[in-house]
Amino acid sequence: MTTGEISTDNPLFYSFIEADYASVLTALHRSQITDTLETQDLQLLNLAARTYINIGAFNKAREIIDATILNCRNNQKMKDLAVSFVLKALLELEMNNDQWVKPYLDRAEGNKPSFNLYERVLFEYTLIVYLLKAGNPIICLNQINETLKEVKNIEAITLFKTLKTEFLNWLEFYKLYVLIQMQEGRNFQEAEVLLTTFTNKVTNPDHKWKILFDLAELNYQNGNLNRAQEHTTAAIKVAEGILAGLPDPLKDLFIKHYRIKKLHHLHQIITIFSESKADSSHIEVINKLNATHEIIKKIKTEADIHATLTFLLDTALYYCKALRSILVVYDKGKQIININRCRLGSSIKEEDHSVIDQVIKTTLVNNDEICNLGEMRSGLSKSILSRFKRGTFISIPIRAGSTNLGALY
Repeated sequence: MTTGEISTDNPLFYSFIEADYASVLTALHRSQITDTLETQDLQLLNLAARTYINIGAFNKAREIIDATILNCRNNQKMKDLAVSFVLKALLELEMNNDQWVKPYLDRAEGNKPSFNLYERVLFEYTLIVYLLKAGNPIICLNQINETLKEVKNIEAITLFKTLKTEFLNWLEFYKLYVLIQMQEGRNFQEAEVLLTTFTNKVTNPDHKWKILFDLAELNYQNGNLNRAQEHTTAAIKVAEGILAGLPDPLKDLFIKHYRIKKLHHLHQIITIFSESKADSSHIEVINKLNATHEIIKKIKTEADIHATLTFLLDTALYYCKALRSILVVYDKGKQIININRCRLGSSIKEEDHSVIDQVIKTTLVNNDEICNLGEMRSGLSKSILSRFKRGTFISIPIRAGSTNLGALY
């Protein structure tokens, strides 16, 4: 058995776990951190960096982490250097620089035996979220099972009892989440009840709203719009609680956090779809009016063009009953937008991806619409030809005058 206790009784750990980020940042501003970085200093910097990551203040987080890495190297604090590498991996993960995550985790892994429970949870959390994003369910599931076994064998006292219980529930949630995505013959309605049970046991606000968001997406993908709407509403409420406790200069960063924006975007889509189903007697009229109204409102109020276009594609997919839509836009030969969306519950066969890419490239080159494979039939299987027969797809160029700016599939 190993112990997971922190070296000093630092009350800021409680503040961080409860997402009381204002207390952590206030302590950072009041501190007199020396160049030698004592244990208490490192703990405070660690918590401050994670706080900035969680609220989307990535530049501030990077400044702290880079300074800590340099200081730990100069003072031969190898275990603390490893923890800083884990924080660096988490930062890159949250910034969608996924290619840098594993190299930083690899540099930290050798020091895992010396990590306390908080540091171990930080490592495993970062690794599993990275694997979830990478989309390899088998590797992710194996890692979750291994982590569950190891964490259960770690003795936790005082503060870390709560941390251990919280993380075990988080792991159980994502274990079932991955199994559902693998379609392991489970009844989704029954699995959703169990997922909700694990969600209710997670108390950390930062983990809570993210789990609720993932649970909402899972319900959305399985066509359970009412439950999806309940979960997005709950996630927004938890996120707003975090927002309310932030200092004013940082609130805007949290609002602009890409995952917060995705949460609100999903909530908007689900709300439109749910409202459009409320009265089936004149469903077509209501659908078109709702869609048009929301699209106009989105264009007027959303400053992020990528979020607006994603919203438009999702709405179009739903009302056109299409399986997939891809939008690519170029500026002076450089691709500036590439949005790929699938309708809920649908998936694209692996062998079809290259065909769709070829269709889009041909649209760009010929500057003309394509609605059948034509000369591209050479070497294609009968199964592909049957799925891509005339009338099953359309790919059109996007023009400004005579200039081709991109394509919409």
